Amino acid sequence: MKKLLALLLVLVMIFSFATVFVACGDDNYVYQDDDDDDDDDDDDDDGNKKDPSDPSDPSDPSDPSDPTQSANPSDPLRPVIDKKSAAKEAARQLVDVYYNGEEQYLANLVPAVVWEYFVDSYTFSKTELLAQYSAYAEKIHEQLVGIVGADARVITTINSCEICPAEKFELVRTEMADNYGWEIPADATAYVMDTSLLLKGASQEDTKEGELIAVEYNGKWYVFSYYTYEGEGHIDYQSHDILMGLVYLANPDKEI
Repeated sequence: MKKLLALLLVLVMIFSFATVFVACGDDNYVYQDDDDDDDDDDDDDDGNKKDPSDPSDPSDPSDPSDPTQSANPSDPLRPVIDKKSAAKEAARQLVDVYYNGEEQYLANLVPAVVWEYFVDSYTFSKTELLAQYSAYAEKIHEQLVGIVGADARVITTINSCEICPAEKFELVRTEMADNYGWEIPADATAYVMDTSLLLKGASQEDTKEGELIAVEYNGKWYVFSYYTYEGEGHIDYQSHDILMGLVYLANPDKEI
């Protein structure tokens, strides 16, 4: 009987400290980022405790009308997801694919329409392109080592995450429609993040600052960078840069 009670206690402790996971890709589950949570999140403006069962409370995670929440009602095993946390995690995953050799995220960084564009444009299959990733990651790592020394890695810090202004979001929609035929709905959820990238190695460190924009499309998140040049706003889709790198590696002798 004592062994049974001890086992039950261990199970309760495990579930009490279990991490909440969110899906940023097909089969990829990642932790919910709660670094912005305050200790008083459960209190309203008057200091009163919020009622999670009150449908009028915008923080109610079961409220599908809350623009900061999403859920999959057809899947009772998938929890309600904090959209802002999912957007942040998608940004981190992009950086890890781009700089840190994290191949497991690559297939989910671009939607089917962009894969189709690259397959049609460059006559390489998705499988052939993905097979080039190890060589791509090695080249990127060599470049980082040249900047900051051995054991090079890029660490992402998201300083702020807010609803994306309409003009920036419209730039994303226009660029994607013009370049890939990717029609992102005008009412899609989008966040803009002020981001710091720490390039850290054995010999030195370097920090890069910038803005990333995460957009929800068909239940997944895709990330773009925003920058200004001569006073004009521009959008860069880093996944395009990654895929072009794979195209070159797939056939280095072919003129692209």
